[in-house]
Amino acid sequence: MTLRRLGVYSAAVVIAAWVLLPLVLITLAAFSPRDTLYEWPRRIIPDHFTLETMLFFVRSAGVLPSVLNSVIVAVLTIIVAFLISAPAGYALARYRFRGRDAVNLAILATKMFPATVLSIPLAVAFIRWGLYDRLIGVAIVHATLSIPFVTVIVSSVFVGISFELEEAAMTLGSSRLQAFLRVTMPMALPGLAAAAIFTFVLSWNEVFAATILTLNNRTLPALIVNSVLAAGAPMHYRFAGGLSANVVGHVECAFRSGRCEPYFRRLAAHHPHTHHRAAAQDQHHRHLVLRLHRDHPRAFRYDSADDGEHQACLGDHLRPQ
Repeated sequence: MTLRRLGVYSAAVVIAAWVLLPLVLITLAAFSPRDTLYEWPRRIIPDHFTLETMLFFVRSAGVLPSVLNSVIVAVLTIIVAFLISAPAGYALARYRFRGRDAVNLAILATKMFPATVLSIPLAVAFIRWGLYDRLIGVAIVHATLSIPFVTVIVSSVFVGISFELEEAAMTLGSSRLQAFLRVTMPMALPGLAAAAIFTFVLSWNEVFAATILTLNNRTLPALIVNSVLAAGAPMHYRFAGGLSANVVGHVECAFRSGRCEPYFRRLAAHHPHTHHRAAAQDQHHRHLVLRLHRDHPRAFRYDSADDGEHQACLGDHLRPQ
């Protein structure tokens, strides 16, 4: 093993420990007896595990309603973000226009603006608009924070799908919308699902806007922060709340490593300049022609000798009677 490789592995171990060690300690404390958390010296691994700490947190006032609020806000955030990001990402991926690179840069540049600067004007504006302490107001802010990243992700997903497939569908009688829904959308669903998961996790973990824009209808992270800072929550409440706030991120990482990684690996394998990409497009084109021929048989006319090759491609069972 070379010295360089040893340094890389050592750095990877240090970074992994830096990230995972707090999560492991929080998880151990969340399933430890409450009395054990106040002992000194404190044990890292308790003698036995119990659900007492987690049940105390779940039964605390406002926890279950805040979990429901977090889910509602996250779903609304996904809907609002995709209504804006999906058309924008598709346009950036499919159309060539002057200033397209500048638009991409401007979309990402919005993430450089600190959101804390807008805290007071945002709260005042939401009070005037009647959106203060309402879940839709928090969802709008979360969607604004997630739109740049979602636009970039959706655009990259559509770039990985060949436009020739849509053109083939349109030449066979489909409209632009039908070609998008029947050809592009099924191939883009895994990438769109990954973007939706990212948006859900971003909304679930966001605490700044949820804290300053809500008072009674708080999300789970906002409730935990308010309980710790304002009410001085006990130690076991903090550990259980920390685990509950991070559990969605753990599930997202597990899903992404098990589901999304093969999808992105297939996208990388289907590079436009590789034979595999051409073979996959040809096979998908054959299936597309067969499906369109089955759904719209009147759109096919074989009036010339040049269509013999196309007929042979479709197969004898699809020849017009």
